Amino acid sequence: MATPQSLATASFSAFIDDSTFINDIKPTITFVRRLLGEPVLQVELDDYQIATAFEEAALEYSSWVNNGQVKNWLSNLMGASTASDFRGTNPENTIDFAKRLSAMWGLETSTPVGGQYEIRTAKFTTTKDQQDYDIVSLTKAGNCSDTVNMTAGTAHSAALASGSFEFKEVWHFQPSYVNRYVDIASPYYNLAAEFNFESYSPEISETTYMILPIWEQILRTQEFELHGRVRRSNYSYHFQNRTLVINPVPQQEFSIYFKYLPSPNILSPGFDQENTTFEVSDISNAKFSIIPYQNVNTMGKRWIRRYTLSLCKELLGIVRSKFASLPIPNADIQMNGDALKQEGREEQQILLEELKELLDATSFGAMMEGDSALHSAINDQLKFGPMPIFIG
Repeated sequence: MATPQSLATASFSAFIDDSTFINDIKPTITFVRRLLGEPVLQVELDDYQIATAFEEAALEYSSWVNNGQVKNWLSNLMGASTASDFRGTNPENTIDFAKRLSAMWGLETSTPVGGQYEIRTAKFTTTKDQQDYDIVSLTKAGNCSDTVNMTAGTAHSAALASGSFEFKEVWHFQPSYVNRYVDIASPYYNLAAEFNFESYSPEISETTYMILPIWEQILRTQEFELHGRVRRSNYSYHFQNRTLVINPVPQQEFSIYFKYLPSPNILSPGFDQENTTFEVSDISNAKFSIIPYQNVNTMGKRWIRRYTLSLCKELLGIVRSKFASLPIPNADIQMNGDALKQEGREEQQILLEELKELLDATSFGAMMEGDSALHSAINDQLKFGPMPIFIG
């Protein structure tokens, strides 16, 4: 006679170390045989076949429950290590997924305020009477370089040399702190003149403390930007693919600076960083290990027993359908193989639909909708109660 331990190894041995599963094997085999007709009728299944169906039912239950958890948590798990096992855990709810989807829009503003990719600055020197400047050719010739890191073979040198970048801004002078932030049109000087404070000092210093409204500083910043783009420049430009066209034609040599965004590596969180770790990207690599049978509650174990019975019905139907009838003296015994197969498959479908509905009803969204409806109903009931009179 087969022992429960040997029966637990009948198929994948998924629960070989689960004492609760091993202890339930024999009772489940008895349960199946009795409901299929024993001892009145012979059941043409051995214990190993029923034990395999029992294991399959437990694995099916684990798979469906884990799939429900994946749907609840996937947006929070994306980017986590695939080595982490999330079965039986309660991860923190975050908005990281939404932030990662929206971060790149910050790079499209005039002053980048978001994203994980750094906007770089590069420069080259114009040539007299030359209007078109191919950045790729200039970089390969060593005449265009990143102002921070242009070591051969780095990600940024490769981006400029291959044309895998996007122009952001162009100017033809190196920004100066003094020119951009200290000038005779400073609001400090304006206020000093307005209140006749300049007569008290030969020079009004920029360190003079005066209370200014925030809009004054905002307007001043905008003035500097316009000043740098228009008043300080006699040139304009436009792009033709990766070629920068300067108008009018330069008549002397001077440095051109431009900001550019290297084409992001969508598989890496930063342009210079390669993705060397395995991260959760979809439901296929979010790790949820098999739920131990001993952790399943009574409702789940009953579902597993019922599913085991339906699998055994189908299997017994397959066995009996090999022979449509068995001859006996003066008659034939008609076998019910086809009926058992059909009945077993229908019961399996019903059980799976039942489990699916339960998981959908207990998803995060469904539970929040249920709580909202419950609280709304409570508020409606409280409207009929007497309101207390407050006496101050």
